[in-house]
Amino acid sequence: MDVGCLAVPRFPLACERAARPQLRGRAVAVAHPGRAVLLTVSEEAERWGVAPGQTVSEGVGRCSDLEILDPRPGYYTEVAEEIITALELAAPGTEPVAEGLCHVDLRGLMGVHGSAAAMERALLACAPAALEPRLGIGPTRFTSLVAATDAHAGGVLVLAGSEAATFLAPRGVDSLPVDAETLRRLRLLGLETLGDVAALPVATLTAQFGGVGEVMHKLASGSDDSRVRPRAWKEHVEEILEPETPLSTVEPLLLGMEHLLARACHSAAFIGRACRQAVLVMCTEEGRRWERTVTFKEALSEPRRIAEMLRPPLRGAVLPGPITLLRLELRDLTAAAGSQVRLLGQQGERRVELDEGLRKLRAQYGFCPVAQIVDVEPWSRIPERRLALTYLAT
Repeated sequence: MDVGCLAVPRFPLACERAARPQLRGRAVAVAHPGRAVLLTVSEEAERWGVAPGQTVSEGVGRCSDLEILDPRPGYYTEVAEEIITALELAAPGTEPVAEGLCHVDLRGLMGVHGSAAAMERALLACAPAALEPRLGIGPTRFTSLVAATDAHAGGVLVLAGSEAATFLAPRGVDSLPVDAETLRRLRLLGLETLGDVAALPVATLTAQFGGVGEVMHKLASGSDDSRVRPRAWKEHVEEILEPETPLSTVEPLLLGMEHLLARACHSAAFIGRACRQAVLVMCTEEGRRWERTVTFKEALSEPRRIAEMLRPPLRGAVLPGPITLLRLELRDLTAAAGSQVRLLGQQGERRVELDEGLRKLRAQYGFCPVAQIVDVEPWSRIPERRLALTYLAT
């Protein structure tokens, strides 16, 4: 029992129900941001044949009493971040997977909390009770996820290692984290349950699905050896402004941004530092959110130069409504230093430019895509065609 999984099913709908308890027991659906399709639906709506991915008109056609809720992605993101922050305080080995879904490394936690029951209560308490979170505990990431799915609202389901294969066997293959085409091929082969997949030799699955077949066999047999990977902590500086009256025009928002930038750059955490990325977030009272991430060509430390980079996206912003919260975050901090590349000669200049380019890529994507192994044709039976090494042309 090394891995835990804290899950909040139908996360957007759970957030709406927590904010508006009168929605419980009713046929409700949350629409997709920017698209006329359903993002998630309630159990009551599913009884009428309403399902995520259907158009709004199709959902209303199946259930005339269906109530469509406007999405509030900013609100959902804030709630999810609060859960992750609380989990990281209770269990340092926390890996966010999606909004409302986190894996936790439980090794050593029982000694910290005193008992298994105290540990389970502490993990469940990281999510508000109104969201009806579930906690699954098992020997692997996948078994803990399935256990969390089967747990009742606000409850815990613990799965011992010896029970993993038996527990997983009757589950359908749609429990596997694979694409729709792989699921279709599994059903064409008559494989309907995880027990059917686990009963086949690994070589047979590999011949049909390549490396994915081996992964599916490990998951279905409860022997997945992947570990929890906590998110890397990144040093940053954050400032928040909550105006007394909502802001609905760009000019006061520009002044607010410059005020936040001045506070951030004069904070003790930023003195003598520079940043390669800035994130500007605006939220309305209803939870609607506007966000832009700006990655600089070089590390900047002067408020004037950072403001010059942030003004264009802010001037062109389509506001989601009157703004009640403005947040600025400076990321990927580094030591502020001057650059005298001419003293280094032509080779030195190229090396400095190359290093700075790699840092910019790392700041923009969260990792450096140069010299990375990527999937090309994972289904190929020829090993050399499955993976490729990216490189930087010079």
